[in-house]
Amino acid sequence: MNEDLDISRLVPLKQKTDLARVTTIISGKDGVGKSTIAANLAVASANKLRLCTSVLDLDLQYGDQSLLFRAPGSPNLLNTLESTNALDFKNLPKYMHQRQKVWVLPSLPTPEKAELINPEHVKELIKVGREAFDSIVLDVTSYLCDTTLEAIDASESVVLVTTERLSSIKDSRKLLKVLSQLGVEKGQITLVLNRLSEAKVSVEDIEKSLDFQVSYTLPYLPSPFLEAMADGSPYIVKQPRSDYAKQMYSLAALSFGSYEDLAKISDTTALFQPVELSEGNW
Repeated sequence: MNEDLDISRLVPLKQKTDLARVTTIISGKDGVGKSTIAANLAVASANKLRLCTSVLDLDLQYGDQSLLFRAPGSPNLLNTLESTNALDFKNLPKYMHQRQKVWVLPSLPTPEKAELINPEHVKELIKVGREAFDSIVLDVTSYLCDTTLEAIDASESVVLVTTERLSSIKDSRKLLKVLSQLGVEKGQITLVLNRLSEAKVSVEDIEKSLDFQVSYTLPYLPSPFLEAMADGSPYIVKQPRSDYAKQMYSLAALSFGSYEDLAKISDTTALFQPVELSEGNW
């Protein structure tokens, strides 16, 4: 716990009186860039939309958010849930790390600790987080365990990440079917096609295979992303003028704000320029 942390001096503070909106980032297979998108989406929400944003790493065995933000491994999810004081909206940020104006809660210190976390823990954490923040990004595991199902159930929207690989498309098709069975409506799901290279499979073919529209296509940029990870900064912090960054701004507005308001900003390269959100968007 950061005992001496003066939250009032850190920005952005919670802007809305409403409870936070929650978005879960999920994929049907590991290794598709899910966690990277979660980190960049959180940065876009905090810095472009000026919302008090948190990213909760619920990939319980192999979470990467502490690495992506270069945040200490402690305090972490387990410390927070074990504390009698943390699960209060005024205290929760003291058990987190602020990086790039995002409140980061790292996952567990070791994989075997995952069995200590149950759906009720996740439910309570999200409930408290809704009071503490304006927007919450949930980075969950790629398999549908009980805690992931709880995260999906608590979310207003789901970002499904896939790639052009046939195995990823196959698993995404299965996941879309499961989401439908869980009662998640199509309008709540945003499909992101990540790591698009010189396409062997066209976007149209992927949409036909999944029977679902691709909302965002993100390029394959291995070297720049590795450099950003080495610096402990999500990619859009280093490259705020890139097409990737602009798509993250749009995805943030779709998930947490208003695309129309975002589109009005002519200088989309100004990462720290605030967006005024109208009351009707919440």
